[in-house]
Amino acid sequence: MLWDANVLAVSQVNGKVNGYRVHYKGWSTRFDEWVENARVVEPNENNVQVQDEMTEDQQKKKSLMEIPKCKFLQKLSAKAFIEAPNRARGNLCPPNFVEVATVTLGSSSGEETFQRLKAAMLMMEAALPAGSVDTGPRGDWRPEYSAAWRKTVIEASGPYTLMACAYYLEESIIPEWIDQHITHVLSSLPQRWKAIREASHASLALRISMLDMGLDYETVELKKPKSRR
Repeated sequence: MLWDANVLAVSQVNGKVNGYRVHYKGWSTRFDEWVENARVVEPNENNVQVQDEMTEDQQKKKSLMEIPKCKFLQKLSAKAFIEAPNRARGNLCPPNFVEVATVTLGSSSGEETFQRLKAAMLMMEAALPAGSVDTGPRGDWRPEYSAAWRKTVIEASGPYTLMACAYYLEESIIPEWIDQHITHVLSSLPQRWKAIREASHASLALRISMLDMGLDYETVELKKPKSRR
């Protein structure tokens, strides 16, 4: 981002400028800081245009990551980490959660719940920390697989498809990133094929909530993770 600022002081070494003390317009003085030369640009027409474009892009990204006003989604632990650095998705923008969770006028409460469950799964995936899934060329969460997973979640027409997606996500996460107690609870729930065959909104909400509760969104591993298989 480019921020409007005033130069308060100039630092020089051997007669050459090597930094500026700046104050950001509209911000408290406690945010004043020394910055390197490369971070200071003249407010000419080209730079102002670049600033406007960057601000517009930032606003678009923020609107994409807006969380629907729904208690279930607002309470997810994933919510606090969607905009955190070092996510497994890299620089990829997440889906528009509000758009996914929105239903047409006249939709039933069941349809509304189903869309919110989709948004919940997409939020969890967007918040996955780097290292928690194998995104390598042969990994379970390689780019083409994760893209297909998101598409399947968004286009799912019934609970069974969404439950299958929940299982794939859960099984792709490296075990160290899921709390052992939650893993034990998840293992006590109906196993894969029975769970998928008998999937309901309630069973989906339970599985999503438990996985979100047990996921370690904070721990980041920037080294290439080992595949589970």
